[in-house]
Amino acid sequence: MISPEIWGNGLPIDMAVFHDWERFSNPETVDMNNIKEKTYSFIEYYERQWGFDFSETKQWFLTAVNEAIVEKAYAKTQLMYEKYQYAN
Repeated sequence: MISPEIWGNGLPIDMAVFHDWERFSNPETVDMNNIKEKTYSFIEYYERQWGFDFSETKQWFLTAVNEAIVEKAYAKTQLMYEKYQYAN
C-alpha cells in the first residue's frame, strides 16, 4: 500500500515504487488482516534491495502505527483505486 497522502492528481507520486509495491504485495490479496505485515515486509524488501536504512521508519511503524491509522490509510487507498480505476 502506497500512502494515499503522497498521491497527486490521482497517481502515486513515485510510480516506480507503486509498481514495485504491486509486484511485491499482490494487491488482490491485501486486506485489513494482512496489510500491516505486507507493508512492513515491503519496507524490509526495499532496505535489502536498494540499500536503504529504514530502521527509524520500521521502529515508528512498529510503535506508532495503530489500527485506526491502518484503517484510515486502507480506506483512502481503496478510494483511490476505485476513483482512478487501478487494478485492485
